[in-house]
Amino acid sequence: MLQQPRHPDIADKDGFTALMAASRNGQVDVVCFTALMMASVNDHVEVAQLLLDGGNDINLANNIGFTALMLASFRGYAEVVRLLLDAGADKNMGIRNGKTALMLASQRGAVEVVRLLEAADLDKHST
Repeated sequence: MLQQPRHPDIADKDGFTALMAASRNGQVDVVCFTALMMASVNDHVEVAQLLLDGGNDINLANNIGFTALMLASFRGYAEVVRLLLDAGADKNMGIRNGKTALMLASQRGAVEVVRLLEAADLDKHST
């Protein structure tokens, strides 16, 4: 559906948007993710930055409780995690089972992301 990058609110000749098509086709995984979440889970740093600059809610969680930071942490995408932390993402939010971004990164063995998340605590306490 989105082989070529396009804004999700742009309608086709019949008036359907990409989000409407995903909803119609039962693509729950797409519907339950914000644009920032999709950029984060796919390691698209520049897109994530543009979305943050555009005012996207950095701590918005999907129906399971995942935020953009949690998704990037789980995937081990350190550059996206750094961007989100610098932009003020809440690293202490947890999904339904209580797992935080740090726990998800640890579970996946994403050492660099774990270090970034731990350093975020140190940075807060040193100011």
